[in-house]
Parts: sequence; C-alpha cells; structure tokens
Amino acid sequence: MYELQYAIAVLSKQGLNTKAFELMDFFSFHLINRLYSIYYLSGKSSKNTVGYDNFSIKTDNDKLSLLKSTKYTNHLDPKPIIVRRVKIPEIKNNPKEVRYLGIGNLKDKVMQKMLLNLIDPFYETVLDKDVYGWRKGRSQVHAAAQAYKYLYQGQSRKTLILLDIKNFFDNINHNYLLSIKVPSKFRVITNK
Repeated sequence: MYELQYAIAVLSKQGLNTKAFELMDFFSFHLINRLYSIYYLSGKSSKNTVGYDNFSIKTDNDKLSLLKSTKYTNHLDPKPIIVRRVKIPEIKNNPKEVRYLGIGNLKDKVMQKMLLNLIDPFYETVLDKDVYGWRKGRSQVHAAAQAYKYLYQGQSRKTLILLDIKNFFDNINHNYLLSIKVPSKFRVITNK
C-alpha cells in the first residue's frame, strides 16, 4: 500500500493527474486496498464501536465478512446508509444541553479508509504547506506555532485566516464538495 501511495503522490506532484486517477481507479476496490483498510481498522479501538448494524470486528470471520461486503459489485446499487445517533452532553456551556454524534457502521468506515488511502497522497502533495486542518501529522498546535512564527518572529506572510467551524457542515456548499475529484468507482456508488 505504501508503494501505491508513493506512486500516486509522485504522479500528483508531477502534474500527471490523469495517470494518478487511473491508478486510483484501478486500486479503488482492489483486494489490497480492502485488506489494508480492514487491517487498519481492526487495530483501532473504534472496531468495537458498533453502528446501526451492530457489527464489530471480534474474529477473523468478521474480517472476512467485511472483505466480502466491500467488493465493488456489492455497491453498484447503493442503499441509503443508516447512521446511529448518540447523545453527547455539551459540557462547555451548559451541562444539560446535548448534541448528537453520528456513528457510521464498520463497513462504511472501511469504505472511507479505502478512499482516504488513495486521495490522501494525491491531495497532500498539492496542498499549501501552511494548511493544517484535517491533515495527517498536523494539529491546531502546529498551526498556532506557525502563526506565531509569522506574526512575532518576522517571517512575512500576507494572510492569516481564522475560521469558526461551528455548524460548518450545515453551511458548507455541498455542490463544491461534490465537485472535488475522487476516483470514478467511488462516484458510481454515490450516484454522482
């Protein structure tokens, strides 16, 4: 998987986007990608966090079941995904307030990891080095340290953007999200 991700990153960096996406399309539902994703998630504590389907990874047979259910042919007629909603207390402002957290089922988590395995190395090479949101190995601490360098240590930078992400996903332009290029096999399963 690492060699595949390296190849995607190199193609992206060289501007060979068509070739990169051909490679991503080929490996979208490839056995290697599916196995790697299941292996990755089976080592996470979230493997026991059950979604609406009450499925978790406890045995090798559970892994085999996930492997079978993530075949591409099983997704050509996609069905709506049911997400389990859990109440989480909102402690900061008012302990009596609650917010809802959606917990997807394990199959969906595997599918998300399969897509991330392919698009992460592609987009990582084209993003600005000072973009910190949702990037592997980066956090708000890194962003604050970089902002400090720009503001107080004389490193010049023209723009500093501060965003409040409260209700971000309620207000984001969904057409823009749908326009982001992903491997075509993942577009087929979302009917887009």
